[in-house]
Amino acid sequence: ASARRLAGQLGARTLEIPAGGKAAYHAAAVMASNFPVALAYAASHLMHSTGIPDRSAQSAVVSLINAAVGNLSNASPVDALTGPIVRGDADTVRKHVETLSGQPELLAVYRAMSEVALRVARERGMDSQTLAAIRSVLGATSRL
Repeated sequence: ASARRLAGQLGARTLEIPAGGKAAYHAAAVMASNFPVALAYAASHLMHSTGIPDRSAQSAVVSLINAAVGNLSNASPVDALTGPIVRGDADTVRKHVETLSGQPELLAVYRAMSEVALRVARERGMDSQTLAAIRSVLGATSRL
């Protein structure tokens, strides 16, 4: 109670973690705080591999991440997600998979995050035929 009062006086928020939930909470915190940096690294290097200078690639990636965080400031993740999967654009996803086929570690990240995006698309009401088409393009690793 004292810690909560002190945190409130400092302008911080507290969060009560239910018993047994600390590892899941920490994994979620790592996903939210560490993985965007790792994704920025991967995306910057992928952009750089196309011939875009490092600084320009990093700047572009940071702008995109900031826009995504801005969307999250005003909407739930389900409503804030943009991109080819929630648009139902299987052709663009296919092109991405083909482009990443020579970089298996990046393709694995793309597929894993696409699986999560498919869940969002399903929650937003995407029809099962479009979901199946994108799933098919992503390959056997998609389990949705």
